[in-house]
Amino acid sequence: MNNKRLIIYYASSSKKRLERYSEYFLRKVLDYFENILLVSVTEKLIVSDPDIKDKLVHNAVVEGNVHCLSAYNIGFHNLDCEMLNSYSEVVCISDDIMGPVCDVSDLFETMERSRCDVWGIAKQHPTPLNYLDYSGNNLQPEYLLPFFIAFKIHVLENPEVRVLFDNIDTVERFQQSLVDSKALYLTSELNKLGYSCTSFMLTEDIGTMYYNPLLFIPEEMISLRKCPVFLKESFVGDYDSVISNMSGDASFKLYGYLRDRTDYDVDMIWDTILKSGHQQDINHNMHLNYILSSIQCDEHKLNRILKEKQIALVMHLYFLDLLDNSLYYAQSMPESSDIFITTNTLEKKKAIEDKFQKLSCRKLEVRLIENRGRDVSSLLVGVKDVIMKYDYVCFVHDKKSTQVVPGSLGSEFGYQCFENLLGSREYVANVISAFYDNKRLGILSPVYPIHGNYFSVNGDFDWGGNYDITIQLASKLGLTVPICHEKSPVAPLGTMFWFRPRALQILYDYNWEYGDFPQEPNGTDATLLHAIERIYSFVAQQQGFYPAIVCNELFANISITNLTDILQGLNRELKKYKGYVSYQQMLYVIKVLGYEASENERLQKELVSYQNRIDELIPQTSLKWQLENRIKRKLLPLRGRKEGTKNDTQ
Repeated sequence: MNNKRLIIYYASSSKKRLERYSEYFLRKVLDYFENILLVSVTEKLIVSDPDIKDKLVHNAVVEGNVHCLSAYNIGFHNLDCEMLNSYSEVVCISDDIMGPVCDVSDLFETMERSRCDVWGIAKQHPTPLNYLDYSGNNLQPEYLLPFFIAFKIHVLENPEVRVLFDNIDTVERFQQSLVDSKALYLTSELNKLGYSCTSFMLTEDIGTMYYNPLLFIPEEMISLRKCPVFLKESFVGDYDSVISNMSGDASFKLYGYLRDRTDYDVDMIWDTILKSGHQQDINHNMHLNYILSSIQCDEHKLNRILKEKQIALVMHLYFLDLLDNSLYYAQSMPESSDIFITTNTLEKKKAIEDKFQKLSCRKLEVRLIENRGRDVSSLLVGVKDVIMKYDYVCFVHDKKSTQVVPGSLGSEFGYQCFENLLGSREYVANVISAFYDNKRLGILSPVYPIHGNYFSVNGDFDWGGNYDITIQLASKLGLTVPICHEKSPVAPLGTMFWFRPRALQILYDYNWEYGDFPQEPNGTDATLLHAIERIYSFVAQQQGFYPAIVCNELFANISITNLTDILQGLNRELKKYKGYVSYQQMLYVIKVLGYEASENERLQKELVSYQNRIDELIPQTSLKWQLENRIKRKLLPLRGRKEGTKNDTQ
C-alpha cells in the first residue's frame, strides 16, 4: 500500500454504539487505512472491535442527522493542518452504504493507479431534475455519489475546496427529485476548479437506462460488475422514486442474492433497517406480502414444526348469532393447538362451551372477561398469563362493523379477515411455516380492505383520526422506531392477525388492566383501542421483527382485479382534466386540481362574504341611495335635452 489514508466515517444513527454493519464494514477495509476519524450524532460512540479502536484518532459530533457531505466537513474541521498533511488521501464514507460483499483490494488498487484527484465508488448519471420531466431534456450533469468519496490531500489543502464544503449547508435540496443537490454541487464545483473526478464503477454503457445503477440494479452491480457495496436506501428509501423508474424488484433481488450467493450476514440488514426505517418503506421495498395456498401444504414439514413449536388460537366472541361462523374458522387450526376464547357474560360462556365442545384441539378454555376494552383487552389482559408460552398465535374476534352502511361492507371486511387468517387447515399450515422459515417475521395482518367506504382509509396513510393518540401511546411504551403521519403503519386494521408473542413483549410488559380501557359505549375512531390497533406493528419493529401482509391466492387474485379497476377508474376521470403519463405526474395533477378547487372555493367564499357585507350596508344607505338615484333619473332627461338643443343650434 503506497498511500497513507485516513477514513472519515459518518455514523448517522443516534444509538450509543456503532452499528454492527458499520463495524463489519470498517473491519473489512481496515488494512487499507492508517487511521479512522468518526463523525457521529452520539458523543463518544462505543466501538466494540479492538482493531478499529486502535486506529480511531477522534470522534467528532454533529447535531442531529445531517447530509453526509456536511458530516465530512465537520471531520475536516476537527483535523489540524499538521495531522491532515500527514496523509496522502482522505476517504469519506457514510453509513448509507453497506458491505463489502467481495474483496476490496481491486477497488483501492484500481483507484491508486488512476492518479485522479477525486474518486468514488459510483456515480449518478445525467438525471432529470424531477419526476415530472420524462422528455430526456433538462438533465442535470453526472456527479459522484457522496457515500464513498476519496480526496487526494492536495485537493483538501486548497482553500477554495474548503469553502465549497463550508457552503454545502446552503445548497437547498431538490423536491420530488432523484438528484442530490449537494453532491451535484460538489462535483460540479470541483470540475470547475480543474480537478479530475472519476468512479471505480464504469457504468457509462447503461447511463442512459439507469440514472443510478447502484440503486436501480444493485444485484447486477454486485454479481456482474463486482461492486463491493450496496445502498441502505435500497431497503428504506421512498418507494415512489423506485416505481417512477423501475418495476420494483430491485431490492427484492438484491436481498435474495446477498442471502443465497454471498457470505454477507443479511441479519445485519434487518438489524439496521428495523431500527431506522419506516415500516411502510421497508414493507414496500422488500415486498413483505405473503401469498399462501389455501389448498396445498407440506404436511411433513408441519408435523416437524408442531413437535418443536407451541401454537395457540385466541378468539374474542361477543355475538351469539355468529358462533357457527367462529367455530367454522377455529376448525382450521392444527389439532395440537390450544384454543382460548374470551367473552363477557356467563350466558355467552355457556353457549360457547356447548357449541365448541365438538372442536378437536389439545386444550379448550373459555374465559370470562370484563366488558371493557373489547377484543383489545381480551388479548392484552384476558390471556396475558399464558400468551408467552406460545411460539405463534392467531388472534381473531367476531365482527359485524354495524357502524358501516350498508351492512354488507362490514360483513365483507370480517369475512376477508377470517379467510386470510384461518381460511383452511392447509392455509394455516402455510402461515405457521412462514413464521418458522422467517425468523424476523413478527406479525401477519390480513390484506387491507379497499371496497366501499374502506377505500378512503388507504388514502389517509391508514391513520384516520388516530395519529396523535398513537404517538402518545408510543411515547408511553418507550418506542424509538420511526413513526410519522406521512407513512402508513403496516398494522392489523380490524385487530385480527397472526403474531409471534415475543414480538409484542413490550405491550405485555406494560401490564394492562381493564381499567386502562374506556368504558362502553366506545367511540368508532380516535380511541385508545384504535391506537393499540396501530401500535402492534411498531412494537414488533421495536423488538426487531417486521410486520407483513398475508392473503390467500383467491384474495391475491381479487386484489389484483380490484386495484386494477380502481387505477383505471382514476386514470379515466383525471385525464379528462389534465394529461399525464406516470404515477408521479398523476399525483402532481391531483395537487394542481386540488389547488385550483381550493382557490375557487376561497374566491367564492370571499364573494359571498362581500355580498353579505353589501346586504348589511344597504339598509343603512338605502334612503339616501334612492333619493340620489331619483334625482339623477329626473335630471338626466333634462340634461340630455339641453345638450341636444345646444348641439342643434351649433
